[in-house]
Amino acid sequence: MRRFIVRLLLAGLVLGMVAYAVPLAYILAHQGRVTAQPSDIVLVLGARGYVNGEVNPCLVGRVRAGVRLVRQGLAPYLIVSGGYDPEDGHVEAEVMAQIARGQGLKPEQIVLEPKATSTYENLLFAKAIMRARGWRSLIVVSQAFHLPRAASMARELGLSFTLAPVQEDPCPASFLARAYLREPLALDFYWLGGRGARAP
Repeated sequence: MRRFIVRLLLAGLVLGMVAYAVPLAYILAHQGRVTAQPSDIVLVLGARGYVNGEVNPCLVGRVRAGVRLVRQGLAPYLIVSGGYDPEDGHVEAEVMAQIARGQGLKPEQIVLEPKATSTYENLLFAKAIMRARGWRSLIVVSQAFHLPRAASMARELGLSFTLAPVQEDPCPASFLARAYLREPLALDFYWLGGRGARAP
């Protein structure tokens, strides 16, 4: 009986390692791909607006990358997507719009999506905005570790998309380390049918 329990525990350990290693390998293999092409819009995925009373540098990096794409002429509009975050009491999209305006983007170029509470909802609600306005293609912007999961969701939703990971990321190294530890679990959750994992 003891030998059976040991074997069962070892099997569980191996299964757990595989369940973590496979999505991690997938993330590492796909995270750096820059496929951005001229599109109707740039979509910046939301994240917490403030950390320790200061604007989240990771969110600043995402918005800055999105604004750069608009300025380069790859799309005329920027959708900033993210709802109310109870951790800091702010609507992510509103914080993002303020950052974008601070980067010189005109208010009429910025479209707010203020309800999404997860990566899946970022894409789902952006799809509704696109359909209403006759837009067909988008560039998805986020941190590199986040985009493989976002791309899987965009494919599921039937979106015509390309990707633009944040370059020269201002995220603290400690945050990125935690994100890379956490993201494989979020991807596992999505692959198993979950859609509500909130973006870091």
